Amino acid sequence: MNTNDQNALDIRRKKVEQIGLSRSDNSDTESNAVDLNTIWHTIKRGKWIILGTCLAMIAAFAGYTFMVAPEYEAAATVQVEKPNQAQTVRFDIQPELSSEIGILTNSGSLAMRVITELRTAADTTDTPFQLFAAVDDEQPTDSEAMIRLFDMVDFAAEADQGLIRIVARSQYPEEAAAVANTYADAYRAYSRESARAGVAAAREFLETQLDRREEDIEEVENEWQQFARRHDVAIDGQDGNRVATDYVEMMGQRDQLEFQLQEEQRTLDMLVNQLNEAESSFRSDVEGEQSVQSMQNRIAALDQQIADLEAQAEPYYINNPDLRGNEDQVRELSQIKRQIEGLEDRKERLTAEMVELAADPEVRVGQGAALGRLTELRARIDEQEATVRQLQGQVSRLNNRIGGYEDRIEEIPEQTVEREQLARRLDQAERFYRDIAMELQRTIVTEESELGYVQVIRSASIPALPVSPNIQQNLILGLLLGLAFGIGGAFVRQAMNWQIYDPEDIQSQGFSLVGVIPDMKREIKSSFNGKESVDVEGRQLSTSLMPLLNPWSPVTENYRLIRTNLQFAQANVEDMPEVLMITSPEPGDGKSTTAVNLAITIALSGRSALLIDGDLRRPTTHKMLGVDRSPGLAEMLTDSTQREIVQRTFIENLYYVPAGTVKVPPTELLDSSRMRQLVALGRSRCDVVIIDTPPVLGATDALVVSSLCDAVLVVASANKTDLRALKSVKETFAGVNVPLAGVIFNRFDPAQSQGSYAYGYGYDAAYSYAPTAEA
Repeated sequence: MNTNDQNALDIRRKKVEQIGLSRSDNSDTESNAVDLNTIWHTIKRGKWIILGTCLAMIAAFAGYTFMVAPEYEAAATVQVEKPNQAQTVRFDIQPELSSEIGILTNSGSLAMRVITELRTAADTTDTPFQLFAAVDDEQPTDSEAMIRLFDMVDFAAEADQGLIRIVARSQYPEEAAAVANTYADAYRAYSRESARAGVAAAREFLETQLDRREEDIEEVENEWQQFARRHDVAIDGQDGNRVATDYVEMMGQRDQLEFQLQEEQRTLDMLVNQLNEAESSFRSDVEGEQSVQSMQNRIAALDQQIADLEAQAEPYYINNPDLRGNEDQVRELSQIKRQIEGLEDRKERLTAEMVELAADPEVRVGQGAALGRLTELRARIDEQEATVRQLQGQVSRLNNRIGGYEDRIEEIPEQTVEREQLARRLDQAERFYRDIAMELQRTIVTEESELGYVQVIRSASIPALPVSPNIQQNLILGLLLGLAFGIGGAFVRQAMNWQIYDPEDIQSQGFSLVGVIPDMKREIKSSFNGKESVDVEGRQLSTSLMPLLNPWSPVTENYRLIRTNLQFAQANVEDMPEVLMITSPEPGDGKSTTAVNLAITIALSGRSALLIDGDLRRPTTHKMLGVDRSPGLAEMLTDSTQREIVQRTFIENLYYVPAGTVKVPPTELLDSSRMRQLVALGRSRCDVVIIDTPPVLGATDALVVSSLCDAVLVVASANKTDLRALKSVKETFAGVNVPLAGVIFNRFDPAQSQGSYAYGYGYDAAYSYAPTAEA
């Protein structure tokens, strides 16, 4: 090619550099907003990823759910009531609700009572008890059973209503109900014994006093009998009798006050003893509570670590259930198993220490409000001391009055005084006996009727359904996680996927878009029943030749649009490129179909067109047109003799050069003088020359032929062509100083589009603007 021809070719290339559709000016503004349509189409494209991830997650959660042993939960509710201060004297202090939770959680004696009751139930009934399940054919000891019991039960307080829920969990529903009810009954018995402790002390004191009054009555009766035998009853006048009577009455009042003083003094001594014990154990109580709380926190931390490690190990078991019990087969799983065993050993030792501390009678934990107990005891002691001082003052005043009667008593005969004293003593002793007997009877009734401050409000029933695992909740969680991971995977795939889906993907990268060809599959299926070829006048034509076989097809209209863009892109119609090269980045993008249909469209418009099949490696255009492959371009370029290879087709204004059969590498043939002569001949004889060449990234043939062309059009296939490949094509042509005139976007499916092209091409595909027959 001489210098003049090259300059002319460069001028023609410069004119066609801007062929195509430009991107809308408002695209930058739209890109700044959240495009919900883009999000929806990303999810739509990744529907199989989302569906697969959801099914996998649901299957994993379902497998885990059905592999885990079911766990049942039963709960008993008890009410903690404050003592009635109007009742008999109570020497115990009612603890707060949080303190009761501490007793339930830490009391070893209470837990041991529950263990004893449950062992009896296990021996006498057929109810299975996980609590006493043998390990390595060895029955658990009471301490081991107590550790299991603490792990099995939980306590929750409802402070507003003064209620405590005792919740038990087990693999067996009968055991869960039995544990909750037994714990509630044992706790009620504990509260009853605690409440009766003070009443029992008062009853014992009254019984002692009653025995003493019986002895006094017997003693006075004996003295009266002896007095009656020794003396006659003498009357020494009314004044003497009155003085003796007053004297004896005051003596009786003093004895009664002294008896009451003894009772109040005994109560004061008991309170003082309780205060001394509380003060001596105050420090140990606080230290015990702190020790138990520290152990509980450490055990909770160990439980959390064990749960985290079990969560790490669970995927291994889900993927391979045979690994359960055979963890040594996987090194990571074996390490996790050893860590879990070490943490469980530490937890067991800490639990045993806590149980031992709770069972120690010298260390009281869970009592709570130790400082409040000391304060209340001191207040009661102050009140009791005031009562004792008041009684002592009354006794002292009676003694003074009795002292004033002594001179007058000396004037009364001794016989009269002794008689009155015996009569009053007997009457007083009998009255004291009756009062003490009545008080004792009331105390016994109170003790027997004392039910404690804990009442069982609702007993636990045998649960019908397990609470763990929750099948519905786990499946929903699996579905939600599957959706989350699936949608995330769809967006990751979209971010890592360079395939071209929409025309806007091409424009956004700076390429000029010459036209968009919709996917022909639905059109071929509806018009030709999905056949690849049809017989037309004895020729087997490809059904993809829509401009020829179906002129009213929306696909044909889009080829016409490409022809129009090429023809009228310049101000001067005569500046339409004369030689077009059609290529693609990779095989299978539809470049040959595009080249043939574009040539047919130009020919049907009345302009002459020459179609040259320059893809000497894998030619297909001859099959579409129903002609022979040879002789063709390959024979012309290799034979020294001149051959007539340009064929006049059955389509008016369309001429065709088949590929022929190549016997040597085609690159050298295409870069020959004969090839240049053929292109020059086509340029002079026809309005447009279209050359179909091999893919750019598959061979260098297209680069050689591009130097002979006015414009290079690249065909990109929707959902197939990689955007990086398209950029590589542009860079490759730029390396030989050949600009791309534009890109033809092929096999576009409007139904899968997310951009502005979706409506237009979807409308065209659904509605063919063909003329209707007259009625």
